[in-house]
Amino acid sequence: MSIHVINIIDLLLKDLMQSQEVFGGKLIIFGGDFRQISPIVPRGICVSSADLSIKKSPLWIYAKRFSLSTNMRSANFAEYNEWLLKLGNGTLRAESSRITDPEYFRVPDQFLVNSVDELTTEIYGAGLDPAYQDQAEEMAKKVILTTTNDLAHFFNTKISNSFIGKNTIYYSIDNIAENHSGLQFNVECLHAMNPQGYPRHKLELKVGSIIMLIRNVELQSGLLNGTRLVVTQLKRRTIKARILTGTHKNTEALIPRIIFQQNDQDPELPFKLVRRQFPVVLAFALTINKSQGQSFEKVGVYLPTPVFQHGMMYVALSRCKNPNNLKIFVEEIEEKQGAILLTVNNDRSIYTKNIVFRQLIDIDEQ
Repeated sequence: MSIHVINIIDLLLKDLMQSQEVFGGKLIIFGGDFRQISPIVPRGICVSSADLSIKKSPLWIYAKRFSLSTNMRSANFAEYNEWLLKLGNGTLRAESSRITDPEYFRVPDQFLVNSVDELTTEIYGAGLDPAYQDQAEEMAKKVILTTTNDLAHFFNTKISNSFIGKNTIYYSIDNIAENHSGLQFNVECLHAMNPQGYPRHKLELKVGSIIMLIRNVELQSGLLNGTRLVVTQLKRRTIKARILTGTHKNTEALIPRIIFQQNDQDPELPFKLVRRQFPVVLAFALTINKSQGQSFEKVGVYLPTPVFQHGMMYVALSRCKNPNNLKIFVEEIEEKQGAILLTVNNDRSIYTKNIVFRQLIDIDEQ
């Protein structure tokens, strides 16, 4: 959680309670782990991420800290939990004197697979039963995690195409905001754009698809950003789906198209894109960032390049309840990741980066 959010909550409660006490005199409970993904700063650096930590807020001196010591997600795997803590703290090393960069670590052999196809098969099986929508709850316990939205889209398309069923395609309606109406842009260019937080122009779904909401739709009905559902019916103007998680589990819901528009203009674009589309994405695969806070029975992790943000590796490798069901595929990049010592001493071990900003861990220890 960003320092800006904390400050806004403080101001809001002071205004509502007509009190200048901290948080308007109300008790506020925060929960989190500084080993997890840090607040995102567009085009920022590690120092700016650390500066956004809630511990940098002047309100932090009023907080009383309680530490939880037992990993309930994988309580029966003490050795793995200890390994995860070292990973999260940035103290896990490459186990080779030839690798001096402290960000590198050796990926345990037990987790490794050798290809994208093997990773997909390990998590979802060799081929999906066309009637698997009846087993949606089991499907929702599995996921493939990767670093970017484009890669998640690749896996989602690959997995969706692996079972029999009719595709229903929904196309978005794209425009530019009224205050930029004087600009002329080819509509195909607008369709090709995929801004952060937007659904794609072309959405392909099947009955039985696992989907995830990317916007709050109706709070009272449990249709929140991040909610996972299984598609039960595809209509022209709505998607009918059953909620798979949370207090509204097994509730049927109708999802309408909504309008997406950026609050702040992307500095790389001369306009704001306005897109009308269903607020969902396929959820067989997710970005590591989107998986934070969730638990799964089976997890595959695809790393085409090293991770690029504090806490990403820790989050990715801690989503699985059972380390025996965790699989990782690390693409070979010369001198970057993979078997980078193979030509030096025939070391076939797989190495990759684990980015930990000591600024965040250090302030956690203060």
